[in-house]
Amino acid sequence: MRRAALLFVLAAACGGSQPAPKQEPPPPPPPQSEQDLKVQKAEAEAEQARRDAREAKEKVDKIARDLDELSARIDKAIDAVVSAQNDADRAAARARLELLQKEQVEMKMRVQQAHDAADKADEKKKDKKKVDPNTTHMSKECMDNPLAKGCS
Repeated sequence: MRRAALLFVLAAACGGSQPAPKQEPPPPPPPQSEQDLKVQKAEAEAEQARRDAREAKEKVDKIARDLDELSARIDKAIDAVVSAQNDADRAAARARLELLQKEQVEMKMRVQQAHDAADKADEKKKDKKKVDPNTTHMSKECMDNPLAKGCS
């Protein structure tokens, strides 16, 4: 008798042979309406446009910093041309200066391209306005005949 009571206590303490309660799976998400899908798509496009605009602006900022650094290097090259002591030094300094000036022209073209891309991305961002979920959409039939069945 004591043994049966002991086994019962042990079984109860260890969880026993009682099956664990079944957990119900979460209910499936409700089906989305066409309008909800359009809203989600518009929001996703707007978010992508914001990311594109941000990336383009960061690219412009980086190129502008690079251009500032290049300008400082050009100033040093000009100083080297002016302070050159002999013809060989002047020729080397001029060659370096010309190379840096070509690089500066290319960098300015990249800055302009980056500005154009940023402007385009910014315009796209402005075009992708959020769709108001409270906006009602009427079918063509209801627009043609507002008194038709199903139109209110």
